[in-house]
Amino acid sequence: MRLPVLAAAALLLVSVLSAPARAAANPALVSSIEKYLRDDEKACLAAILTRPAEAAQFDAEAPLALKDPKVLKLFLDEWRGKLVGFADHDKSAPDPDLDAAYSDYAQMLTPEIRAYLLRRLKTMPDGPRNDLIGYLQSVNSSLANGQRLSWYTKKVVAGIMDHYRQDLSSYLATPMAQGARAAAPAAAAAMAKLRAAEAA
Repeated sequence: MRLPVLAAAALLLVSVLSAPARAAANPALVSSIEKYLRDDEKACLAAILTRPAEAAQFDAEAPLALKDPKVLKLFLDEWRGKLVGFADHDKSAPDPDLDAAYSDYAQMLTPEIRAYLLRRLKTMPDGPRNDLIGYLQSVNSSLANGQRLSWYTKKVVAGIMDHYRQDLSSYLATPMAQGARAAAPAAAAAMAKLRAAEAA
């Protein structure tokens, strides 16, 4: 695929994936916290911040965390626990209905998966990212011709979902994720107390 065509495809796919799954959290706060996260964690965070309750909690807690290193440690432990919870759930996410009609690729996916893929695209090496963009473009092209997947693009969608589930499983196997399972409950309780004190 030639570079200008690839760039145009990337812009189109970013628009399609981001429009229905934009995070409600403050982008500046998200950017500040992402400095402390792995690339796969950034994608998980983008996914859970599509949920209004989590986005509101993030906006309330992140400013407290960024002012105090001790609070930042609690905040990261608590939110890594949320990332692990998301990965635990979605590592078994089913394929979309490959025989149904869709207007575009994004319509097949949950808001969380759309946000995850969009954020993951931004941190992939050029080769895998360009491959994924090409695959997604082929899916959208297939859907543009009658809103149905071809036999080939059914395999593409199933393959992308396999990679998505494997990506989450790989994160769950990291020491960072395993440590978060143990640390998150106490950290969440401590952050709740801090929020209550701040509100008072």
